Amino acid sequence: MDDGRPVRDPGADEIVRSFVGQIDLLSPEREARALETVRTVARGTETERAEAERSVRAWGRYGVPVLRRLRALGAPAGALEVAGAWARAAGRAD
Repeated sequence: MDDGRPVRDPGADEIVRSFVGQIDLLSPEREARALETVRTVARGTETERAEAERSVRAWGRYGVPVLRRLRALGAPAGALEVAGAWARAAGRAD
């Protein structure tokens, strides 16, 4: 395609500095669902735990920050440890 139309760099008229930021918010509803998911890790049946693992892995790169928030809310420590392993594994897969 470049053979028919040569690409030229016109050069910049000026260079400016810009800053970009992003804030990801956890809604109260999602926070409540996440807390219930982690509680399921602690006391759920094998089937419920498997569903909880799928949910935590679906959080992707947000998994670890969500679990930090749940720790601050007093989520069960043992369940957080298990869910944290799932979240870290999912975050690396992204």
